[in-house]
Amino acid sequence: MKSPRFVLEGLLALGLVFPVENALATAGTLDPTFGSNGVVSVNLNSQFLPGDVIEQTDGKILVSNSYFPFQVARFEHNGSLDTSFGSGGVTNPFAPNNNPSSAGALALQSDGKIVVVAGGGSVVRLNSDGSLDTTFGNGGMTIAPSVPSGWGFSAGPALVQPDGKILLGGTASEIGYRTESFQTVLARYNANGSPDTTFGKGGSIRVAGGS
Repeated sequence: MKSPRFVLEGLLALGLVFPVENALATAGTLDPTFGSNGVVSVNLNSQFLPGDVIEQTDGKILVSNSYFPFQVARFEHNGSLDTSFGSGGVTNPFAPNNNPSSAGALALQSDGKIVVVAGGGSVVRLNSDGSLDTTFGNGGMTIAPSVPSGWGFSAGPALVQPDGKILLGGTASEIGYRTESFQTVLARYNANGSPDTTFGKGGSIRVAGGS
């Protein structure tokens, strides 16, 4: 069986995610300076479904794996894997237990550290080299926002405020979705990963929705 491959196609040429610096590239076409004619295809030896893609200030590109396991890959501006990041360009700091098991939204701090929203609604922080920042939260990971008993939490985007505090959005819903009830959740963490108890109730706000 062939190993699954991850393909990152030429979003550069659209100018929506990354700036196009090649004067020869035409808007709406693949950027020939990125990967092979605008496409990067790499074998990561795992199932990899891109969850989020962001560009660092130095032009390097971070991609999270929203499938399994928890992984973040980093590419150079030309599409090659950044071998100085993690292990050969990919980090999986929770192996072999893989808890949390997936990675979603990404955000960058001004000091180069990387905020990753993990499966289950917790927030993970990585050092700039891809290693786990164990000074953050509990061994590198926060607790998920509180939701009513019998409800699940689906995490969404994250944002690092100018003061270093981290906002996390998401949706809470009754497990089974039988009543079609849900709540919009916004949580805030201090820069060290602890809940910001000055925000909402115990660090989060929940707004009830309907069907």
